[in-house]
Amino acid sequence: MRVRILIADADRRLTEIYREHLEGLGLAVRTAADGVVCVHLLREFRPHLLLLGTSLPWGGCDGVLALIQEEPDLRPEFVLILAARTDRAVLYRLAPCHIDDFQFKPLSPLRLEQYIKGLLDARIVFISASLLKVLLAMAVFLQQ
Repeated sequence: MRVRILIADADRRLTEIYREHLEGLGLAVRTAADGVVCVHLLREFRPHLLLLGTSLPWGGCDGVLALIQEEPDLRPEFVLILAARTDRAVLYRLAPCHIDDFQFKPLSPLRLEQYIKGLLDARIVFISASLLKVLLAMAVFLQQ
């Protein structure tokens, strides 16, 4: 199964750089330049990771996060906020929303790659630990 990533940001140049780099790693990537397209792709593409820029027009970052809270089945496994260094106040505004992390832009493609690999490694460890617990519980049950 290919990892699916949705990049939603108003900066089309940066979004394109990220898309090309991540696709080169074999990841499935879609992009959205506004909140309306982002919501559509959340429903249709079902990304594992959402990279969400705070300057997203037409519904904005806040609107996308509010919709994810209202419709939890839209929530990707990970939500990473991409904020401009000058936009620190937005992080306080987004604090009540369920986000996993934030990074300041511009984030280099290599740094983004390392970040995503770290998330995927953590997910594999979590799944492995969960699977181990299930297998141990089954073994105990079968011994009874």
